[in-house]
Amino acid sequence: MSFDVSTRLKARLAAAAFVGAFGSFHALEVQAQDQAQAPARFEYGLTAGYGHSDNVFRRSDDEIASDILTAGVELNWQEDRTRIDADVRADLDFNHYLNVDSNLEVDEQVTGSAQGSVTFAIVPEHFTWLIEDSFGQTQQDPLVPATPETMESTNYLTTGPDFTMLIGASSLLRFSGRYSDTAYEVSPFDSTRTGGGIAFLRNTSDRSTLSLNLDTDDVDYDEEANIDFKRQSASFNYTLNAARTDIDAQVGYTQMDIDDGSEKSGPLLDVQIRRQLSNSSGLNLQFGTRLSDAAEALRDELESGDIGDDGSGVIATSTTFENQFASLAWEFERPRTSFDISAGWDKDVYDSADDLDRERLLFQAGAERHLNSRLSAHIRLAFDTESYEVDDNEIEELRLILGGSWQFGRDTGVDLWGERLKRDSNTTAGGGHSLENRIFLTFFYRPAAR
Repeated sequence: MSFDVSTRLKARLAAAAFVGAFGSFHALEVQAQDQAQAPARFEYGLTAGYGHSDNVFRRSDDEIASDILTAGVELNWQEDRTRIDADVRADLDFNHYLNVDSNLEVDEQVTGSAQGSVTFAIVPEHFTWLIEDSFGQTQQDPLVPATPETMESTNYLTTGPDFTMLIGASSLLRFSGRYSDTAYEVSPFDSTRTGGGIAFLRNTSDRSTLSLNLDTDDVDYDEEANIDFKRQSASFNYTLNAARTDIDAQVGYTQMDIDDGSEKSGPLLDVQIRRQLSNSSGLNLQFGTRLSDAAEALRDELESGDIGDDGSGVIATSTTFENQFASLAWEFERPRTSFDISAGWDKDVYDSADDLDRERLLFQAGAERHLNSRLSAHIRLAFDTESYEVDDNEIEELRLILGGSWQFGRDTGVDLWGERLKRDSNTTAGGGHSLENRIFLTFFYRPAAR
């Protein structure tokens, strides 16, 4: 199967590119009137290089090696001004596979992810317009290894207005409308969703806000074989931005009406607590439960994870599910040294696909050291285990990444890194023990941040 991004997916990627291009132009337009505010941050990078995999399909036997040509783009744009608020991040690579057995064909593959939102203040504080886009990879079959054969690009685009009315000195009423479009590269789960919400917000102090929210959305799949659904939720939100502690808590209830005549309801809980332990370290705790679908799961994973992680833990499906989750991360950062340790747990229970019900544990640790102004080294270790209720399927993966960077010019340099992935499973498809080793040498161009 050759790589062929659908016309619809291309249109979504073009829309995402438009967000960045138009937003950058608009930011320059309003820069003069926003000099008193915090400056924008804009970073980008381009990469190109060569790699090799000794088991590109991650098989337990009949291993196939491949050389890989790769090219990538990196972007980090953050801006908060009177008429524009932007947070756009991307780390994407395009891989072309060479020298594979003549009887096999390996798809070109896009890896990595992009997550961005841009809000334009048409009438500041009263009428704004949001454009948000999430791009990553989803799994066609979670029981087989993630390879160019089994992963596909997925894009989730959302846009719509917000109307805000001030009520007194410390309260406001907000009306929102949203239109979203989800496009899959291969799977027949393309969909559109329309919805909106009402929120009553009150500033309980100069650092905290309490709100009551009513939201609804209606999801329609393009293919008749998929089952449409409607979702309504009511929740209280509390946010606190203190000197060393940030809290963002949502507590509520969700009702789903599925077009096959069934209903599903459950609690809505999403709590994030960030604590600055010192000038160099901090803790991040998150836990909750929600009724979700694949598109929302992809966005949630990209918003809470590192850009570059491609969201590949998300399963491509039209079936809704209940997701329970908890994670704890500790980060330490100084000018020359940084490291992090995290642990996460989540459980998915699907409405009409028992074979996808699963429980996951993920442990990660990483470190980076700047040896001098031009040389740096990094290491990352990740252990992921999944268990499925049907047939007692179990999967374990251990990933080790080692790398270094040498900046030989003002904006240019080389990255050298290797990856070792060990996988053990008892699944019927893709079961057994497999091992893949990859090594890459890439040249980069990364101008200093503006």
